[in-house]
Amino acid sequence: MTDNTDSLLGSWEEEEIEYPIGRTQWVLNPITSELTVLCSIKSADGDNAPWYCLRDDFKLAVLADGVKSVCNHAFSSCLNLTSAQLPNSVKVIGKEAFAECKFSSIKIPKSVISFDGNPFAGCKNLEVVDLTENQNFVFVDGALMNKEKTQIICCAPSNSGDYSIPDTVTTICAGAFYACRKLT
Repeated sequence: MTDNTDSLLGSWEEEEIEYPIGRTQWVLNPITSELTVLCSIKSADGDNAPWYCLRDDFKLAVLADGVKSVCNHAFSSCLNLTSAQLPNSVKVIGKEAFAECKFSSIKIPKSVISFDGNPFAGCKNLEVVDLTENQNFVFVDGALMNKEKTQIICCAPSNSGDYSIPDTVTTICAGAFYACRKLT
């Protein structure tokens, strides 16, 4: 294997990649339940990601360095997805990119400058959007907002009780409060 291939495949052992499932754009390791996305995937709105038929077979999604965007609905309905690793090359995360996934937290890299709507619609377990390295957004009172706090991108469905929209907010993304059934 070349050094480049080794870095893209992460910690897979030689015998674990003998029978990977995938294409040149992505690879699923059925032994580790890890999907590795090797490049930015483009899809028309309403189209499923190319790995959609295997969505129940992976728990971890790793986007390789160089991936610049996570397309709309990329991991939507991947009901077993409990973790996603995004590289510092990702600039845009599409609407419902991770809809209905099972992770409780996700780290947004410093490179992300835009969300095209609520990427976490229906993520009932989501409690924390880690923005420690990203200064373009804030996560306050369970809501992901731009740094100026003028736009609510999403509210974590795990939020409960009273929630007051800050006076600074002028825009609420479509579906920002999707599945927030515990709010009053």
